[in-house]
Amino acid sequence: MDPSHSMFHAPVQPSSSGGAALAAGAHVSGSPPLRPALPYVYQPRSILLTGGAGFIGSNVLLHLATEYPEYHLVCLDRLDACSSLANLSALQGKPRFTFVQGDICNAALVRQLCNTHDVDTIMHFASQTHVDNSFGNSLAFTYSNVQGKTYTTQAR
Repeated sequence: MDPSHSMFHAPVQPSSSGGAALAAGAHVSGSPPLRPALPYVYQPRSILLTGGAGFIGSNVLLHLATEYPEYHLVCLDRLDACSSLANLSALQGKPRFTFVQGDICNAALVRQLCNTHDVDTIMHFASQTHVDNSFGNSLAFTYSNVQGKTYTTQAR
């Protein structure tokens, strides 16, 4: 049996790593065909990251700034008890980083940031997460999490 046609419906092409790669449109017997290649790879240019001074958001921002220095990063954070500017100290003064203290429930602010910084990507990390806080004022807790998320998704 010719190894280039073994269990494939189309010829196998040698890959740059020395192994074999499926030819365009080929698929393994018994499995669905591979999806065709996309016409382009999405590359964000300007990212609005909400909740960026919190633990998770700040680590994502630091990773993005290190791995993708060409991205413009805009951080929107209310700076409540769960967040701190100290988490972002490594980014202060960087030309492609902007910090804005504000609330995601301020729809006009979110829209202004998206327009001013030509935001093409939003990463939403802002939320109320301490369950104990939800017992005392559950309406405010829910408003921040649900309405704030709604404003970020409708900003553009």
